[in-house]
Amino acid sequence: MRRPATTRPDRLRRILLAGLLWLAAGLQVPAREEVLHVPDLAAGDEAFVGSSVREILPVVRVDGAPVGD
Repeated sequence: MRRPATTRPDRLRRILLAGLLWLAAGLQVPAREEVLHVPDLAAGDEAFVGSSVREILPVVRVDGAPVGD
């Protein structure tokens, strides 16, 4: 689990993160929170964005470049 470097911790983010980590643990999917920088996305196999409104969505492009295969 990574977050943008500019994001400040807040109560709602912590609640969402706890829920995502709980779901990942239940599915035996390794997950952790880290600071995310744009070059990290280019090197990743896959990326997801989580929010309380849109739930979990895949990231398919960053600055026009595809994420993963």
